[in-house]
Amino acid sequence: MMGTDCLGEPADMLTMCNKGTVTGQDAKTVVITAFENRFFEFWKKNPSEAVLDELLKSPRKNIKIVPLKIKSTFEAVDEKVPEIGKSVPEIILHLAAHSTPKIIYLEKIAFSDGYSNPLESTVDFEYILDELDEKCGLKIEKSENIERSIENYLYSLTLRESSQKTLLIRIPPFDDEYTKEAITSVVREIMRTLTRD
Repeated sequence: MMGTDCLGEPADMLTMCNKGTVTGQDAKTVVITAFENRFFEFWKKNPSEAVLDELLKSPRKNIKIVPLKIKSTFEAVDEKVPEIGKSVPEIILHLAAHSTPKIIYLEKIAFSDGYSNPLESTVDFEYILDELDEKCGLKIEKSENIERSIENYLYSLTLRESSQKTLLIRIPPFDDEYTKEAITSVVREIMRTLTRD
């Protein structure tokens, strides 16, 4: 409240009350990983890496993306997992390519020991799928059948070590409908849904 002995114009004082502006402290931190192109020689570019690059071109004001590109080796995963936690993210999204056309998978579980003791994401899949179904127009399904792969290894490590919302998004090859831009929009919508308070 301004008193009679305060210096300054009322308009100047009102500019200090702009609550609509999102500051760096208000932004939600989202770590997004993608594997580098090593195992995807038959594609021009690994779709998951291409989507991460696209996300970085136009960041959202209320989301701080921390990108991590990882070489496709177990050693590289072991080195990068501690970096994920250093960012203190609210959300961890892993992007990974798969070869089945025209479907995006949201992986619910990961396995750390063969086929027993699955680790489960705390993300509300039904809510996300309902939101995506209304807004995105692409086929998106929850999966509980992840391959035993380097992507599963990364997902299992972060599920085991993180209490944050963590999700593995499997991205199909690009085509005339499932374009880089369309899939990037899906990932943006997932981020928006998960960062809602």
